Amino acid sequence: MRKKKIHHVWVLALFLWGGALQASVKQAHEKRHTTRLSPQKSSSKARGVVLRVPSHKLRLPRPAQGTPQQKASRSQQNLLRRRRRSKIRILRDIRYVQYERYTRVVLVVSGRVQIEEGEAPAVVHQGLPPRLYVDLTPCVPLRKWRTGAMAIQGTRLRRIRVGRHTRKTTRVVFELGEVGRSQVSVLSDPVRIVIDLADRDLPPKPTSKMKLPSAQPILGGGGQRPTTLRPNVNPPEHRIRPSKRPFVLRYDGQLKLPFPVRVQRLAIDAGHGGREDGAIGLRTRLREKKVTLDIARRLVRWLRTRTSIEIFLTRDRDQHISISQRALLVKRKAADLLVSIHINANRDRKLQGLATYLLNWDERFYASQLMSSNALMARENQGVDPRLFQDVNMILSGMQVQNHSVVSRILGVAIQRSMYESVQLGYPESRDLGVRSGLFYLLFAAEVPGVLVEASFLTNPREERLLGTPKYRQTIAEGIGKGILKFLEVAKKTPAVRRRPSPQPRQK
Repeated sequence: MRKKKIHHVWVLALFLWGGALQASVKQAHEKRHTTRLSPQKSSSKARGVVLRVPSHKLRLPRPAQGTPQQKASRSQQNLLRRRRRSKIRILRDIRYVQYERYTRVVLVVSGRVQIEEGEAPAVVHQGLPPRLYVDLTPCVPLRKWRTGAMAIQGTRLRRIRVGRHTRKTTRVVFELGEVGRSQVSVLSDPVRIVIDLADRDLPPKPTSKMKLPSAQPILGGGGQRPTTLRPNVNPPEHRIRPSKRPFVLRYDGQLKLPFPVRVQRLAIDAGHGGREDGAIGLRTRLREKKVTLDIARRLVRWLRTRTSIEIFLTRDRDQHISISQRALLVKRKAADLLVSIHINANRDRKLQGLATYLLNWDERFYASQLMSSNALMARENQGVDPRLFQDVNMILSGMQVQNHSVVSRILGVAIQRSMYESVQLGYPESRDLGVRSGLFYLLFAAEVPGVLVEASFLTNPREERLLGTPKYRQTIAEGIGKGILKFLEVAKKTPAVRRRPSPQPRQK
């Protein structure tokens, strides 16, 4: 009993001590957060009055939202966000129509977009037929077009799939059937991307007055992926054919550079020369080395009368200069841009048109395969050991070359657009093959932004005859020159990057 009484006394003492401690802490807190108010004027005998008001009962003013400069910067940020959102285009509609010789698909977009197209071969063990894809940037599709595969009734085109390739890129995939050739065209007012799939001969390019087809693909009617084919079965509709256009860049928008580019020296390279004839015409036996040198000379003369930058040729006569020596010459003279002029060739004599190539450094792992299977890569990399692309120093330098890809793209689009417009005025049958990419040792080893121009096909009978005339060569030279001047104009308009001032130390 005595132990229990002592225990109760200790508990009661701790309880009283805790209450007193809590009251003292509360009183000290109120003393620290009190407000002294002065009384109104009264008689001289009146004494000052001190009112003690707890802080949680006071109505304090709200903190300021920021200075006017901060408010202005926030409004500018909101405006920039709205502008970025407004630049995103929308894939509104997909229509198609089938004719006896070809099938036409039309993609309706809300504004101008950058277009990249390519082909993918069939994958037999996965049951995938040959595919043609078109990337639209910056663009997002409507929700109804993201319902999966869409069925198309016909033999040339089986299904259409729409998805988000990246955050700002929409990829439209066409699963092909019995298709021999294809072409992609861009129309304006409104913006439409027209894809033609033909058995043999392609139809004429559509015009802006083309009527929109009425048929739409069946939403969600694509079903499941086709059953896996046996390895020894390769029906005609699933035949594996080589990709003719692994990468094509078509851009009709305004040219802009993200950073300023200073151009003081321009290098013009005339392809081949000496013992390297390049492509040879089948009828006239016209050699590529002769045509490229003549176009390069005309281009230099035309540019020197219209710009003050320094221009030089890598070869000014019919002599053999290796690709490595050309690259060393470009680096020795400290050129800022490189334009290499070539003439295309292909086994298919029906192929024709103008194309501009960029450097695709990602293909370096397949250099040996490309130079043995691709006639263009083998011809333009003549005398280059494929093992050079796997060298450690080359890989380290390739990181620097990748920084020039943005400038090379703008330069390639400007040259391709101007060259095609100039040639089409006098020769409306010419085709625009777009800006493509490939593995070219000269564009890599020069370590400057550059493009490789393929001006017409020497194996095409019509273009072979035109390349033999001085008028056509002058037209090509002027088209390339106009593209270079357009790029120089864009480079001058690009404002310099404003650097933020370094923060100054606060004064104590």
